[in-house]
Amino acid sequence: MSLPHLNDVGVGPAASQARDSHWKPNLNSTTWAFQSVKQKPGRDPEITAVPASDITIQYSTVPNPCRGEVLSAGGSMNDAPAGCTPNAWGDAPADLTTITGFRLVMNRDIEVGEKIQFIATMTSPVNANLTAWNSVAMSGGSMQNGKVSYLLPNEGPSRSASTSPLTSRSPRRLLVRR
Repeated sequence: MSLPHLNDVGVGPAASQARDSHWKPNLNSTTWAFQSVKQKPGRDPEITAVPASDITIQYSTVPNPCRGEVLSAGGSMNDAPAGCTPNAWGDAPADLTTITGFRLVMNRDIEVGEKIQFIATMTSPVNANLTAWNSVAMSGGSMQNGKVSYLLPNEGPSRSASTSPLTSRSPRRLLVRR
């Protein structure tokens, strides 16, 4: 996921489409919460914590990190998009405000019907105004007869985030619209 920023574009199949963001949010922490949600018809969802070992979080600090795996089925990470910075993903930097994007790599299979939810806290800069747009691209595949069958990469619709003061004397809050 590429965090919103001025002159940003989509991250996967929509990598050539402008998102028109006006500000960049900043991650507050590298402590994330992950949970698995499994829903069966007629039953309440079964929600369980996902162990940290099941997910690898990688961060980037460059404006256009390579992400070929979400641009074409079976694509190699350093293949695309044009002009991208190869090998631009790794551990979080000391200054979290320099993070331009993050990627989540599943270290296990996701069950049919399972959803993985995550929470990463962010703040808006004091001078944030108008809207920031966020989008997520994903790819995957399944093993069939010893061979990987890749799914087409997918990028969901952009979601808007805007700021609004809680009161005239309080800090701004971040509103995410679905």
